[in-house]
Amino acid sequence: MNNSFFSVILGLFSLLISCNSKTEQPSAEGQVNMKMVMEVHDEAMPQMGALAQLTAQIKSQRDLDSTDIDLAESMKDLQEAHTLMMDWMKGFGTQFTADEIMKGAPLSPEKQELLNQEYQKVLRVRESMQQSMARARAILGDSMAAESAVEDQSISKHERHEHE
Repeated sequence: MNNSFFSVILGLFSLLISCNSKTEQPSAEGQVNMKMVMEVHDEAMPQMGALAQLTAQIKSQRDLDSTDIDLAESMKDLQEAHTLMMDWMKGFGTQFTADEIMKGAPLSPEKQELLNQEYQKVLRVRESMQQSMARARAILGDSMAAESAVEDQSISKHERHEHE
């Protein structure tokens, strides 16, 4: 009974700390842990839906104007960000066991070095996603603003015509 109570308290305490902590930083020795890698992944992964939506919106705009270089480059950036995440997840999953990923099983020095490298990779994936999405939003905002201005001008001309 006493052991169960202690386990429950320890579990709740661990949960509380993990929920309240921000993304951890490598220790002074540069030691990366699995939790740090997974936190970066878990920040980026929910954005994949938004990335797909932006890709579809950029493609739609690109279909209307195939000469727009910004649209073409944005489309390429979004697709590359998507591919980076998919490739990273596939590679990461083949290098580590489920126990290492999910349960924090101890890593050999070789696996620790791999984890350090994977941390840097997933940071680049997240950055690529954020940058490509920001660029797409800016482009879409500009193109939507331009369309809105054209609509406003035509409405304004129509209103002036009615008042004459």
